[in-house]
Amino acid sequence: MAGWGARPLVSTAEKCEAWKAVKALQTLVLAFK
Repeated sequence: MAGWGARPLVSTAEKCEAWKAVKALQTLVLAFK
């Protein structure tokens, strides 16, 4: 996630939410293949 490098003050909670969102998207993509 290169975007986080530009925001060094991003909180761990925000990273966690972003990671969960990415995982949810990956799951959807796999489900529709």
